[in-house]
Amino acid sequence: MKDMSFPYDRARTILLLISAMVFSCDNSNPIDSRFAPKISWQPQSQVVLLGNPADFSVSVSGDPAPTFQWNKCGTPLSGGTDSLYTIPAVAFADSGTYSVVASNSQGTVSSDPVSLTVYALTVQPRADTVYVDSSFTFTAVLEGISAPAFQWRLNGFDISGATSLTYSKDAATPDDAGTYQLIVFNAADDVYSEPVTLVVNP
Repeated sequence: MKDMSFPYDRARTILLLISAMVFSCDNSNPIDSRFAPKISWQPQSQVVLLGNPADFSVSVSGDPAPTFQWNKCGTPLSGGTDSLYTIPAVAFADSGTYSVVASNSQGTVSSDPVSLTVYALTVQPRADTVYVDSSFTFTAVLEGISAPAFQWRLNGFDISGATSLTYSKDAATPDDAGTYQLIVFNAADDVYSEPVTLVVNP
């Protein structure tokens, strides 16, 4: 009787090879590479001088590409739909807590809440003219920052002990005449008042 096993084994091998080729070319079920958004860079808190710009940014990975929504104190911000949110010129009303939500079809992630503090010297010192032995006072009003440090200067030099929002003397001398300026020190940057003059008449 003729042995038919060899043709059978050969046919089975060819069938397996064809099946393997078909499987390797079949892309109808690729491995799903999509993943939920993940934050790699959080937004940062800021202290900004009144009228200056403020920028909040976040770096997020995800597939599909995430969409964004910035919020202030939990309320969605109009136009805050990008990874960068800019306030061109801050006002006191912009102070508050900001966060962003990134979303795609795989999920949602929220950033850490961060703060925006807006500050300014809302009242500037005013120039003055006094007589010798008369009193004088320079003052300013600061809004937006708690517990900053102050320093008054006369003609560019620090005045010893003049470390509050107000500087005054009960009896002016000719040496008190000159240009006065207040410096406010804080974590963001230093703020300088407008320079003002004191004239001391005999």
